Amino acid sequence: MLHYVVKYIVMATRSQAMRLLWKALRALGALALTGAALVAIAVGLGKVLARPVEPPKPVYVDPEQTARPYLTVAGMGVDIEVVGPDGGRAFTGALPDSAAAPIPGADARVDCSGYGQPSATESVCSASVLIPNPAFGDYRVIVSANSPRGLPVTWGWGGASFRRSGGGDARVIVEPRAPVTFTLIVAPEGVSQRTQPVVVERATPRLRRP
Repeated sequence: MLHYVVKYIVMATRSQAMRLLWKALRALGALALTGAALVAIAVGLGKVLARPVEPPKPVYVDPEQTARPYLTVAGMGVDIEVVGPDGGRAFTGALPDSAAAPIPGADARVDCSGYGQPSATESVCSASVLIPNPAFGDYRVIVSANSPRGLPVTWGWGGASFRRSGGGDARVIVEPRAPVTFTLIVAPEGVSQRTQPVVVERATPRLRRP
């Protein structure tokens, strides 16, 4: 009987020791996995922190996109008149109709810086019309001269109201007392030529029958 009791005690002790050993091995395995995970996390953080920080890229702002909107029309040796969508006018000479309303803020001028030199003619004079904050719509350009002249009439635009800045030109041939006119259209996309230059038609007085 004593033999069986001793044998049972030995087997129970051995089984309990095995369970304790297994628990210890599982705990060691869990610690090993946790340690490996911590090492991997530390390595990843080290790579992120060691990565060079790129400086912020400068943002370029086109000054034309924030500038005051404008429309310019210019030519050499001529007078230029611009009629806006609402009938307002800007003229480098004296307006034939004193009652005509001017385009608000328009600057019409003639620069003859080289006119006083020997053999200089009015062809050295530059006529220009500057219209700030131009309203969208059709603008009629009228070109007149005191002598026969062929020249390019140029225009340009820019500022916050337009999606881009740019310019263009139209070739005109002007005779005395025969002004030439064409139309520009001003839109958010820019300024483009709507009609080709033609001579301004003058009204012919009707003859009265006796």
